[in-house]
Amino acid sequence: MADVTKSGDQKDEWAQIAAAAIRLGAEFTFTDDLGGVLEIFVAHDSVNAHANGAMLVVVVNDQTSGNDKGWIPLESFNGIRSTPATAVKVDVDVECAATATQLKVASTGGGDEFETKMDRYFVKNNTIANSEIVRNNGFANDDYITLLRGLTNTQETTADVFNIVYSWLCRVPQEFRRAQVIIWNDDADCTICSMTREAKATDIA
Repeated sequence: MADVTKSGDQKDEWAQIAAAAIRLGAEFTFTDDLGGVLEIFVAHDSVNAHANGAMLVVVVNDQTSGNDKGWIPLESFNGIRSTPATAVKVDVDVECAATATQLKVASTGGGDEFETKMDRYFVKNNTIANSEIVRNNGFANDDYITLLRGLTNTQETTADVFNIVYSWLCRVPQEFRRAQVIIWNDDADCTICSMTREAKATDIA
């Protein structure tokens, strides 16, 4: 069986997209690779209803550099047209740790909306790039989310937790050398956050 060398070192960090704004994401390079997959995440970070949704377009280019003339659409997605629960605050600082098991949240606000096992939540850090998605393993005693996995970043009491997360996978054919995600937040008063990372095979021996 062939040995496949894999990589996932490129990441377009979490960033906020203002109402009615477009985020032109970072360029992902696949120059000497065997194609790859983009993992795209979009989350609510506002309690306002998102009426019009967000449009996402993945564009690709067969050149290693150059202007926009070579960019063509590969896939498009729509999402986020929904109303989030009232966000809850992280109630106790939680250190970054793969072994973290709980995320304590204020029991007021939208706490009842955070009780479903396997649901994903967006933890919005004051430093947006340090935000992350957690998966619920159970909401206990009306005051903490049991984490299915640990935390990537330290989450402090300034962080808000939102209950709407969308994600998509998009395969980039090996014939293309660059890919980019463009997101239009088509709403008048609701902000959202997005993050993209890549996974790819770099060699087959």
